[in-house]
Amino acid sequence: MMSRTEQFIQQVALRKYLVIAIVLLCCLFAAYGMKGLSVTNDFRAYFSKDNPQLNAFEMLEQRFSKQDNLFFLIIPKDQSVFSKDVLSLVYELTEASWKTPYSQRVSSLSNYQHTRVDGDDLYVDYLYESIDELTEERIAAIRELALNEDVLLNNLIPEDGGVTGVRVSIALPEEKGTEASREAVAYARSLIKIFQEKYSQVEILLGGSIAFNVTLGDAVVTDMSTLVLITYGLILVLLVVLLRSWLGMAIIFIMISLSVVSTLGVFGWLGYGLTPNAG
Repeated sequence: MMSRTEQFIQQVALRKYLVIAIVLLCCLFAAYGMKGLSVTNDFRAYFSKDNPQLNAFEMLEQRFSKQDNLFFLIIPKDQSVFSKDVLSLVYELTEASWKTPYSQRVSSLSNYQHTRVDGDDLYVDYLYESIDELTEERIAAIRELALNEDVLLNNLIPEDGGVTGVRVSIALPEEKGTEASREAVAYARSLIKIFQEKYSQVEILLGGSIAFNVTLGDAVVTDMSTLVLITYGLILVLLVVLLRSWLGMAIIFIMISLSVVSTLGVFGWLGYGLTPNAG
């Protein structure tokens, strides 16, 4: 007498074409969920909703403000920030950065507000307010002030004055998420391209939490479009070498492909997103 397992196998063998059709339809239905699959670059995806550290961080953001930002790192080739060209770049980049989508505040050497005393009067001014005022004497005064301000030192400028930066605080709308981040980063990259051509003696790099998150997301997309294809190619070669059968290779390849697309599709149906590994 046959066991239930043997009976099941027999029924499958008798209706093999029907079983294959049903399996393919199920796989296609599952794979359709990939349409809703997205890449998330939010670090919160790595934590559960009841994580105490994450909850404390979110409470801090609700009480004060979020810490999303972009940072333009300016590196002069002569390792000196205090020249007319570099300070002009800082001023122009600061002004242009205010137009960054969702920008909330821009901080740099040019718009740093310092206090000076003249007798009984107290004045609060920007470090410098235009390019025209950047004479040698004024640049020397700016250097003296910048390297003796605790707020600026080792924040926007190091002790040797070799590099500086422009920090853009961003208030991302919660409903737009990744789309808003990409919009801000795209604008920042366009600024770098413009000013890099204008000031060839300076290297400009983009950093900050938003740039980091978007770059990780781009890395996932790049890996999926390149490394996955390379992996599939290696699998095909090894299958041909080890099995020495095109039919066997094709069957295993189809099984692997259906498993992959079905798994990704189910993730899409359930509303999950792909997360880049930052470790």
